[in-house]
Amino acid sequence: LGWRPETVAYAVSVERADEGALRRLGQFLHLVESDPPLSLEWSEPGPPRPARLLRSVALNLPELDPGTYRVRLEAHLSGRTPLTSEVVFRVALR
Repeated sequence: LGWRPETVAYAVSVERADEGALRRLGQFLHLVESDPPLSLEWSEPGPPRPARLLRSVALNLPELDPGTYRVRLEAHLSGRTPLTSEVVFRVALR
């Protein structure tokens, strides 16, 4: 981050990653509704002078059904390419 004041916009989302071909076809034909991803967005001011800006996010997702999911974290600065990170995880039966 540079010398000028900047705002960093963040977005985190969680969505299913293991939908089968038939379900995707049903969604495409509007026969089956797709589940919207869980998402959260917020923004914070950047540091007043050039420096690293380290943040962490903790998610508590107790209501997820068994399956494979994708978590995506994005950081946006005006006029710059967004930074994106994804991780895939699996929820098993208890």
